Amino acid sequence: MSELGRTTICARITVIVALAISIIFIAGILLARAQSPMPRTVPLVNKSGEVVGTATLSGLRLYLRDKDGELIATIVLERNGTRTLYDPHGKVLDRIEKQ
Repeated sequence: MSELGRTTICARITVIVALAISIIFIAGILLARAQSPMPRTVPLVNKSGEVVGTATLSGLRLYLRDKDGELIATIVLERNGTRTLYDPHGKVLDRIEKQ
């Protein structure tokens, strides 16, 4: 094989490796952006500053728990802007339409 043939093969391999690395890098970025953020929990306090429970925000849902960790209610923000309040068993307690 001539020197020119080896150079062409090396150039092709370099291009293929560069494309493969680029595809893997782009796929990693897309997968990382597709993941939803971790749920965030904040304390619920009353007027006197006493902690009475927690609120956990995950996606479009807000989970309300008492200080023992038992679920009190769930608030769901629908895509159309409606907010729905559910009891721990899934029964709808209230629905607020977007105005």
